[in-house]
Amino acid sequence: MNTGFGGVHGAILGLAARCLGNGRWSQSVRPQTDSEMALASVFAPGHASETKFDVQVRRQELLLRKAVIEYLGTASDFTEPEITLVLSPVLSVLRQDERPSRVIGACV
Repeated sequence: MNTGFGGVHGAILGLAARCLGNGRWSQSVRPQTDSEMALASVFAPGHASETKFDVQVRRQELLLRKAVIEYLGTASDFTEPEITLVLSPVLSVLRQDERPSRVIGACV
């Protein structure tokens, strides 16, 4: 069945690969308007050395990530309200060139 949303779905998958795969993409966001430039020149109270613009970008990034994750969950019929990362140690026989401990992450 062709619904006509294939292009939109592909675009969202590309966006997901960029915004979920690399957390540093938002560092390239720069102020564009006069109001954004004004926010970029004022430090945000309680946020160490971040400007109000940086805080705003981080908030928008989190909203975008949440929306993309919700879309991907809905598109794949996986709509768990929360995914919990579980870290557990793995014990194995040590070789000379290996480090003494390892950690494996799993989604539960």
